[in-house]
Amino acid sequence: IIEHHMPISKKKIIEDSPISESATAEALSLLIHRSVIYLDRSSAYYTVPDNGMTKDEATEAVIRRHFEDFGIFSAEKLAQFTYFRMGVVRSILAKLEDDGFLVKGFLRDGSSTLYWMLASDYGKKIDKVRDLMVLNTQDNLHVYFRDRIKEQCGATEAAVFRGTEVLGSFKGKITASGAKVEEFKGGVDVLRFVKMTASKYGVSLRKDSERESDEWD
Repeated sequence: IIEHHMPISKKKIIEDSPISESATAEALSLLIHRSVIYLDRSSAYYTVPDNGMTKDEATEAVIRRHFEDFGIFSAEKLAQFTYFRMGVVRSILAKLEDDGFLVKGFLRDGSSTLYWMLASDYGKKIDKVRDLMVLNTQDNLHVYFRDRIKEQCGATEAAVFRGTEVLGSFKGKITASGAKVEEFKGGVDVLRFVKMTASKYGVSLRKDSERESDEWD
């Protein structure tokens, strides 16, 4: 249906589908998860064109891109991040190491865990970052730092960083359509930065009392 009528809305797919609405929704979810179809900005469905890559080539390309984006992984963290099987991850890490794309070693101070990182980054001097950043729970970088955030904040929450240091955290999110902050932990200056970040999206933070009033109405 999608292949012959794209772009096509979910409503139209359900109308034309020979199976039930719930089964159609489940099928769409599965096809998206397997990267067979995708949604554009207007939530219309398309099929993903075949790029000629094998499954192994595609898996390697995904892992290469994650290293280019994040720089360093342990095998366990990479498997957790990608949902690839550990055997597949270790096989590709070995190949990328042989190709000269990655180097491995005990790269984290005080840790006995083996890490792999970009060979092009190895030995480079790292400039300290002092900028503040709000990291919400929908961001891939939040997934990457999830263990550290949970360790420092006691829960998986949106976090405010200065460089690599967590200065504050809160429940809620900041998006283009609205913002909410609940159970904020951190200094007044950090909260002020969260409000500034929200204002960049053209939204303001709602107070708990305002939200409770709306719900009562």
